[in-house]
Amino acid sequence: MAFRLLPRIPKLGLKPGQFCTRISRTLASRLALFVPPRSFSTNDPDSLKPATRKDIFDGFIPLNEIQISCSSASGPGGQHVNKNHTKVQIKFHIASATWIPEHLKPYLLEKESHRITKDGHFIIQSDRTRYQLLNQADCLERIRRMIRERLSEMNKPEVSAETLEKHRQCRIRENEKRLAVKRTDSMTKAYRRRPSQWDL
Repeated sequence: MAFRLLPRIPKLGLKPGQFCTRISRTLASRLALFVPPRSFSTNDPDSLKPATRKDIFDGFIPLNEIQISCSSASGPGGQHVNKNHTKVQIKFHIASATWIPEHLKPYLLEKESHRITKDGHFIIQSDRTRYQLLNQADCLERIRRMIRERLSEMNKPEVSAETLEKHRQCRIRENEKRLAVKRTDSMTKAYRRRPSQWDL
């Protein structure tokens, strides 16, 4: 029977209260080798802000560029609805919004015209819940979803005329097959039916 010699584990010489601290420091130093360093300048306050580009939307909506107002909600709720302003309305100017890609603004003005005032302000409101903060979060999430959907619509590739013609021919063939099956079923039912005195 063969035995394997295991490597000897050196003694760390740690006290009972120092074990977790020493191990955590060791792991932190090892993990630091795999994490790319990030440099922040204490003299530049903009270095702590998220990186922004004019042609993309990262989901960040600066609160200093939107107007948030609250009012009493409608519907059931009793005294809670009457006394608390839980309905939230968010309003912002599309043309001056720095967090919206520039090439998307004309498309928003066209597609979201039912939510935009004459002076170019986008308005959205929410009273889905009985809590003001949740309704505010709902408005912000709907704005993010709307912008992402409009961006995906703009980035969708245009369909060529040849592809459209193929789709049209395919629909015609499918319709002809459907009508042929329908006629066959109708004839089968007619053959199964018992002949009447008028058929004799």
